[in-house]
Amino acid sequence: KYFTAALEGVRELGDRVDETTWLSNTGLLLTKLGRFEEARESLEHALRLDRELGNRATEASHMNNLALVFSNMDRKHDALRLYEQAYEIDKELGDEHGMASRLANMAGISRELGEQGDSLSMFEKSRDLYAKCGDRNSVAMQEGNIGIVYAAQGRKSKNQEELQKAIRQFKESKRLFAEVGANRHLNFETELAECLWLVGEVDEARLLLNDILDTAKDSQFAADQKHAEGAQKLLKEIDGNGTSD
Repeated sequence: KYFTAALEGVRELGDRVDETTWLSNTGLLLTKLGRFEEARESLEHALRLDRELGNRATEASHMNNLALVFSNMDRKHDALRLYEQAYEIDKELGDEHGMASRLANMAGISRELGEQGDSLSMFEKSRDLYAKCGDRNSVAMQEGNIGIVYAAQGRKSKNQEELQKAIRQFKESKRLFAEVGANRHLNFETELAECLWLVGEVDEARLLLNDILDTAKDSQFAADQKHAEGAQKLLKEIDGNGTSD
């Protein structure tokens, strides 16, 4: 209601730039509320105004937000198309940080579609661009995402070399997050523990899983509790037979 009233006020003033901002903010709020069809309508309206006004930078940002809506609506290919278009706009504008963000989002969608090779390449390009921009927190995130790809490939093929690559990526991600003072990412650490177990490093895996559980006890984030559940399940599996076989 607040956003709707504010939007009507902006329209009465005839400020079309502010109108796109409010439409985008409304779309983001509706996305968080799970009202995806309404979010889509709001963001598509914002995009139409962006194009009428020639606001290329905000057009890329709003494309990114609409892609998130499409992803939540299970319209993955539509989401990927929008991320690609937003990337091209960022490239045109010379916005390397924006390009890195779009690449990471494109990689995530490609991973969900099972296109691991494309996903890996885009995560690596995203990491390199973030490094060029000096965004070390995002570099750490992409190192972890690269680890997820290697871990998936290693589990599927039971390839020890791929699992070792994943382990190196996850450890580098953890190190970088610690260096910048960021919160721990328990999703990556749980994946690391599983990879350690799969290559026979049972004691290290068990130690990490217990540390994850201790950390999650003090966390208020629902995602951390979810990862703790996964860590607990994996720990029970390890304690049940001690090996991945």
